[in-house]
Amino acid sequence: MTEMNHKTSLDLSRFLEEERTNAETERHKLLTQIGALYNLESQRRWDRLQDNHSTICNDIASSGELLTGLTTHSRLDRCVTRQQQLTEELIDLRNNLIVRMGQDKKPEADHRQTTPLCPANSSLRAEGPTAKLRQSQRNT
Repeated sequence: MTEMNHKTSLDLSRFLEEERTNAETERHKLLTQIGALYNLESQRRWDRLQDNHSTICNDIASSGELLTGLTTHSRLDRCVTRQQQLTEELIDLRNNLIVRMGQDKKPEADHRQTTPLCPANSSLRAEGPTAKLRQSQRNT
């Protein structure tokens, strides 16, 4: 019986050793699979971060282009506004000149009515009915 117990004990220890070896092998396989899953998930996260990074870089670049476009548009608006202001100033100056020229002509017209340009006895004077009447009065 002791021999049988000893044999059973040896069989049991071999069985336990095999189970421990199998458990270690399975544990190693599971840890390898967990590591592979962890690496795969890390790679997915890294790819997502890279995509987000490139999207953000593109957004920044396009917003920079947009700001450049808006700045250019603003400058163009200022140029158009400046041209409109210059046009308005020129129109105002032209209107002022027209008014001044009209005012300058008006005193000349008043002056012509009050003082004749040609003397009364000048031959350059137009022969109108009043001129003939005056000349006939002088002759008499």
